[in-house]
Amino acid sequence: MKTIKSIRWSWTRILLSILILHCTTLINFCEAQTNEQDYCYSDEKDPYVQFGAKSAYELFRAQKFTPIPSCKPVMVWGSIRHGTRYPSKETMERMKTLTDVRDQIIRNHEENREGRLCAKDLQLLKNWTYVLSPAYEDKLSTQGKDDLRLLGQRIRTQYNSIFDSYSSEKFSFFNDGTPRTAESAQAFIDGFFGIDHDHPRIYENSSLLKSPDSCQAWVTQVKNNTSNQREYQLFRESQYIQKLISDVNRRLGFRNNLTLDIIELMYDMCRYGKAWYIASRPPFCTVFSKNNLQVLEYMEDLKYYYDYSNGNDLNKRLACPLVSDMFSRFRDIAEGRNKSGAKPVGVFYVSHSGLHVPSLAFLNIRLDGNQLLHDNYEAMLRREFMTSQIDPFSANLMAVFYKCVQDEENRVMFYLNEFPIRHPDCEGALCSWKTLYNKYKANAEPNSCNFDFCTTGHANRLASSVSWLSTMAGVILGTYFISSQFL
Repeated sequence: MKTIKSIRWSWTRILLSILILHCTTLINFCEAQTNEQDYCYSDEKDPYVQFGAKSAYELFRAQKFTPIPSCKPVMVWGSIRHGTRYPSKETMERMKTLTDVRDQIIRNHEENREGRLCAKDLQLLKNWTYVLSPAYEDKLSTQGKDDLRLLGQRIRTQYNSIFDSYSSEKFSFFNDGTPRTAESAQAFIDGFFGIDHDHPRIYENSSLLKSPDSCQAWVTQVKNNTSNQREYQLFRESQYIQKLISDVNRRLGFRNNLTLDIIELMYDMCRYGKAWYIASRPPFCTVFSKNNLQVLEYMEDLKYYYDYSNGNDLNKRLACPLVSDMFSRFRDIAEGRNKSGAKPVGVFYVSHSGLHVPSLAFLNIRLDGNQLLHDNYEAMLRREFMTSQIDPFSANLMAVFYKCVQDEENRVMFYLNEFPIRHPDCEGALCSWKTLYNKYKANAEPNSCNFDFCTTGHANRLASSVSWLSTMAGVILGTYFISSQFL
């Protein structure tokens, strides 16, 4: 009898153990499911908005201005990226296809019961309609015009001591001749002077504002150079991107039907939407978690790093003539060549990322000690080179020449998106003009700082030189290569 009881008790313990194990597994599964559903974009108090080069300027500019004590501004030189724009016709046509994707996401949730969006996020997608028109192609959005108009107002107010009176000779405004830079320059001037006030003429300046695509050497050595795109392409094939694809498919209820191309299209719809209406919650932002967005941000940063920044030395040469203009104008002031006031005290250039980002690289602004690579994503999470912060729509670099009463008289301050920059070649944020000029004068001389290298002949000779240098470096130091491209 004891034997039967013992056997029964043993079986009872076994069954209880199996039941407990089953319940534990079920609880863990439910927790995993709940965790995926816990993220609800609509309920996020502080959603991630670092959307690379399509970030909204208003979210990444300085919110206050602090005057420099004991110093008087004498001249302001500025390089400005165009404002928030609409996509190209080709991109708009592709964005239309998201209507079908959206409809399938809804079916996945309501019919197949496979999606993991919260009810509020799903409703955002249900309410979404495609409203873009080919007539909008590459034009500025209302927000883009507002950003530049308000920037113009702030610059005029902050440096009112030199901009207090109007005369056309005191100001020079330039754009590169494209519609969106012309619109941007006009919006900036409208804010600077007021819509009803007399305006100076806006000039097209192709001699300084050269598009990378019009530089044959850059097209050959950077844009169409597969080795230059290597880190970017390897990251597209990395475990981080594979996990991103898997996460988005699972979240939206697909069984790996969504490719990276479709996911990137949803990402563009999300970030354009936020840049057009900064107070909104764009429906396609519901697709991504914060980690997903950080991976996409890094992927674009890799592209820009090699196409426009320190990833390829050729990129700095594109910015050299523009930056040389700043040094030349500041040198005239330092050497007393503008005592008559005949030269402008405000000079502003409006162009694209393809000149703004190389200009920062030329001046060693917001660069990291380490290169951006396909396999150091996690190590570079706190990197300086973030296009979201340095190159949003309407990004700008302002250089202000000051006359000071303490220490050295001539000083220069750089502002990136209205934030004062602690320049690496200066002791503090306020740079010594003499130190800065001595550091860059050899690289910014007009005789060597030009676009002659862009022509086909120069491009071919440059290609030969690069090839020879690479071979020698391989013998002496190992393999060294350079890389890059333009927006």
